Amino acid sequence: ERKGCSGPGDEPIRLAGSVLNKQRHVCAFFHSREEEYRVMLPFIKDGFDRGEKAFQIVEPRFREEHLERLKTSGIDVTSAEQSGQFELSDWDDTYLKDGHFDTERLLSLVNEVMENGSAQGFPLTRLVGHMEWSLEDRPGVDELLIYESGLNNIAPEYKKNPLICVYDLSKFGGDIVVDVLLGGALARGADDEPAHGRALGLDDLPQPVAFRGVGEPARDADVLRARHVDEEPSRQRHVGGDAGAL
Repeated sequence: ERKGCSGPGDEPIRLAGSVLNKQRHVCAFFHSREEEYRVMLPFIKDGFDRGEKAFQIVEPRFREEHLERLKTSGIDVTSAEQSGQFELSDWDDTYLKDGHFDTERLLSLVNEVMENGSAQGFPLTRLVGHMEWSLEDRPGVDELLIYESGLNNIAPEYKKNPLICVYDLSKFGGDIVVDVLLGGALARGADDEPAHGRALGLDDLPQPVAFRGVGEPARDADVLRARHVDEEPSRQRHVGGDAGAL
């Protein structure tokens, strides 16, 4: 068993200023790469600092940029890769392996990644995947929503592991965003950092709204209060029930 990774993995996990509770499959929407990294880097680095495994999937042309951003945030990428704590894959080797997307293959990969992390002695595995592969003209990419739904049904013993699907809103059309939102997946930046990540609500495009996990019922306490960052408190609204403010 890997030394230094024997913690229980039940410490609070924060993303965009909120705590991920029981539902840890989240779709995060951002207007730019700068927004994405302002939100995601603290989440990623926290996992490294806590001795958790990181598995990330990026577009091949952004691989070196991604590694550089990790390094500038203080992550020792070389050491983490050598120890097995960090794995970075291109989406041509994962989502679009053999030139096409296959939902069952990817869900099996996710389970395999979680299983391997546990076998290596890591308390958790944080998986982050960029989703623009679904916009390519490849067979199977129309299974995106089936895949997102399937991530809710990973083996119960692995549900504690955060699964973050990252969407670039400058590339996705409103129809796709709405379809993903119908699955109940939202993420946004904290109110005290309004320039950070955003998500879209069905009646609020293109305003930043809320945060919750995929498939999470509206009555669940994990559904957090939605607030337009530019609105006065009197105009605050709720999404899915009364829960703690961001």
